[in-house]
Amino acid sequence: MLSRQFDCDDLEVQDEIFTYQVHIKGHHNAERFTHDYNTKSKHTNLKYRCAGTSGIDAFTGGILDDNLSIALEPECASVFYQSLRSEQINGDIGLKASGCKYMVVDLGGGTVDISVHQKMESQTLKELCRVSGGDCGGTSVDTEFLNVMKKVFGEEIATEFQTNDPASFLDLLRSFESIKRTIETSQTGPLKVKIPYFTLSNFCKLKYNKTLEEQVDSSELKASFSVKNGHFYIEIEFLRGLFAKTLTNLNSLISNTFEQKRVNDVKTIVLVGGFAECALVRDSVKSEFSKKRVIIPE
Repeated sequence: MLSRQFDCDDLEVQDEIFTYQVHIKGHHNAERFTHDYNTKSKHTNLKYRCAGTSGIDAFTGGILDDNLSIALEPECASVFYQSLRSEQINGDIGLKASGCKYMVVDLGGGTVDISVHQKMESQTLKELCRVSGGDCGGTSVDTEFLNVMKKVFGEEIATEFQTNDPASFLDLLRSFESIKRTIETSQTGPLKVKIPYFTLSNFCKLKYNKTLEEQVDSSELKASFSVKNGHFYIEIEFLRGLFAKTLTNLNSLISNTFEQKRVNDVKTIVLVGGFAECALVRDSVKSEFSKKRVIIPE
C-alpha cells in the first residue's frame, strides 16, 4: 500500500532489493516490506517510487483517491464470510455476533495467508494481528510431485517438458491437481494420474534407450510408482507423503499465529481458498487443532 509520498526510504530497504521483490512477486507484495503497516499512508495506490521499476498509478487512472483501497486476500475473505447465509457455513452464525473472534486461513495456490479478526458492535471488523503467511500453498505439493518425476526420469525432464511440450506439462499438472482435490485421508489403493505418454516415451527412448515402462520399473520408486494404460499409478501412502512437508509447515504457521497474545483465545478457524478443498488439508488442520472449531464455508 503506497501513497504518493511513500517511497523506498519509508520502506527502509535498499532500492535494488525492492526492485527485485517487485520483479519476482508483483506490485501487490510491496506492502510486506513496511514496519508500521502503512499507517503513514492516508490514501493508497499502486505507484511506487523505486528507480528502475514501473507501475500503475491509480491516481491517474480515473479513480478518485477516496474510492480506492487495497486489501489482502484473507481480509477480503473475512468480509465475504460475513455475507454468507447460515446454510453456507454449516448453520453457524456465531461468528457474525459482536465480539466474536476468528482466524481466517486463506489456502491459495502459492501461499497461505492468515489473518485474525473480531466482529465489532459497529458491524465492522477489527484486525487483531498483522497478516502473516508462507509458501505452503497447493503448488508446494506440485513441487514434491515434480521432484518425484526428476527421481524417476532425471533432472532433464523438466527442461524437456518446458522446451518441447509445455502443453503436455500443464495437462500433467492439471491431472495431478484433480488428485490433490479428491484424495481422502482414509482412501486405499493406488490412484491414477493421466500422463503425456508420447512425450515421456520419446524422452525415455532418446535418453535411456528404454521404454517408459522399463524406465519406471528400473527406478528406486518402482514399489510406489508404475505405468499402465497411459497413466501413472501411485500408491496412496506414497502420495500422501507428498503432502507431509506442506501440512507440517501449514500447521506451524497456524500454531505460531495462535501464540500471539491477542490471538491465543480465538476458538475458531475458517479455511478458505482453493487448497481448502483438499480433504487431507482439512483433516490435518482439524486433527492438529482438535480443540478449535474448524469451518469450511461452501
